[in-house]
Amino acid sequence: MSALKQWVLVTADGPQLRDPLVAVRALAAAGFQPAVAVSPGGSLAAASRFCRQRINVPHPTTEGWLPAIRQELSRKDYLTVLPASEVALLAFGVATPHLVDKAELAPAHHVALDGIAAKLRADVTLKAQLGGACDLTEKQSAALSLQRAENARDYLAAKGIASTRLEIQSYNSDWARVEAQPTVGEGKNRRVQIWLHK
Repeated sequence: MSALKQWVLVTADGPQLRDPLVAVRALAAAGFQPAVAVSPGGSLAAASRFCRQRINVPHPTTEGWLPAIRQELSRKDYLTVLPASEVALLAFGVATPHLVDKAELAPAHHVALDGIAAKLRADVTLKAQLGGACDLTEKQSAALSLQRAENARDYLAAKGIASTRLEIQSYNSDWARVEAQPTVGEGKNRRVQIWLHK
């Protein structure tokens, strides 16, 4: 079967997401027929001249999204479906939620925490308050934001800082740095904020 006859369904659940747009362009350039499942609010991918068909579906955070996607997949013979956002991956029930709902510390976080540990070691009267935050798209946000704060605390404790000097708090999505739009600016909201005080 030639690529020209094969349809690929791309999910697009945010008006400013560039990943679905890039996917649609690449698929069309390779000879595939990209269709875009677009949620309310529009999509750059669905507006692209490379999009061969637009399918309106609910947002992936709603219960109606997955049935709408399944209905579309049964309606047409798609080669595959390409979930182009973390929200869509979670809505599909991907067996690897650790890939999107991350609480572990990245190497870049170690560098920042090493600096905090150095300041705490230099002044034993200082204490640190660690506040974990997340975004609206993350399931179990209270537990996840708390886990982020706990991981930062455990890292500092492993660097020799007494746990009695480390206070943790979960702020869920209450501390969003950017407007609460699923899939837009998620990384800025997923964080641990640290205050040093006496």
